[in-house]
Amino acid sequence: MGDFLQSLVAKADAWPSKTLLQTNLVLAALVAFAHSIALLGARTHPPLQGSDVEHIATISLPLVALVLLTALLALARPPVRSGVLYLHGALLLVAAIAMFAWGIGLLIHGITGGERFTWRAGMFTMFIGYAVYVFTRYTLPAGFRSYSAVYFLPLIALVLAGIVDLGVLFRLVTK
Repeated sequence: MGDFLQSLVAKADAWPSKTLLQTNLVLAALVAFAHSIALLGARTHPPLQGSDVEHIATISLPLVALVLLTALLALARPPVRSGVLYLHGALLLVAAIAMFAWGIGLLIHGITGGERFTWRAGMFTMFIGYAVYVFTRYTLPAGFRSYSAVYFLPLIALVLAGIVDLGVLFRLVTK
């Protein structure tokens, strides 16, 4: 089992920095689109938890713009890729921690927001695993990955996020 898990992480380590930057670019574009649409909806239909959306968007949209701009810069200038991925790892980890806390809150306190709430099972899990992976690969000092707990942290994050992901989905279906 250990060899299988190690081969999974090794395969991810084979992904070039260009691929990770392109992934970050796509993720940032999706978040920008989704949060902009949600913000627009909150402003035109205030009962739709507008204050929450506005609060989240005031944080997420500038950070997404930073990720978009730095990813484009790093794709155009390969020498800065590691530094940009260092920054992205930190930003993604903060976002993953916030998302995980939100997911735990949904699991414990239930789902509010009425019929408009949707949950895409798997996206939560994959984002958190990916964020932890980029953080451990680019943001932590390289020597830290020699510790098994740090090396396998992205897989641990996937499992924990998957449990929360399925729990929230179950709560939504049984609501």
